[in-house]
Amino acid sequence: REVIWVDGENENKITAHEGGLLNLFRVVQPHDGFIAMMGSRYSIAETGIQRLMATLIQHALHDREYGECEVQLSEVQSAGVACRRIRVVHPFEREHFIFHIVEVDIDLQRNIPVRFASWMWPEIDGAVPPLTEEYIYTDIKLNVGLIDDDFNPDSEQYSYPD
Repeated sequence: REVIWVDGENENKITAHEGGLLNLFRVVQPHDGFIAMMGSRYSIAETGIQRLMATLIQHALHDREYGECEVQLSEVQSAGVACRRIRVVHPFEREHFIFHIVEVDIDLQRNIPVRFASWMWPEIDGAVPPLTEEYIYTDIKLNVGLIDDDFNPDSEQYSYPD
């Protein structure tokens, strides 16, 4: 699926189409509409590295008010790069905690998150915590010099159907 969306432009709607043999028609709809959200936990407006970093800071400040968390740091390979993994565990389920375990992998060279994963508390004590979500950013290119035409579905560089 290929999607173009610019915050505040085009009535805040996405323009999308499927790839391959399903590339039959163009879909224009709100970024949080039914089709746009199929298979997604968050709308496109709530994704991306900058949004992830802001959310992580917000959760860290919130959790700091309550304590009761174990923080572990380690060096790992993640998304093809050397990273520092920050693993936060809330050992006890409390109403004010959103997750049981959170892992964030920070690219050591560029200092940006390349992986985020979270787990909820298991329903049965001692069971494996269920993975709630995991996002991995690979082949990240920063500041690539995008121009307005890069966000135009009618541009010759795209194969959006009419």
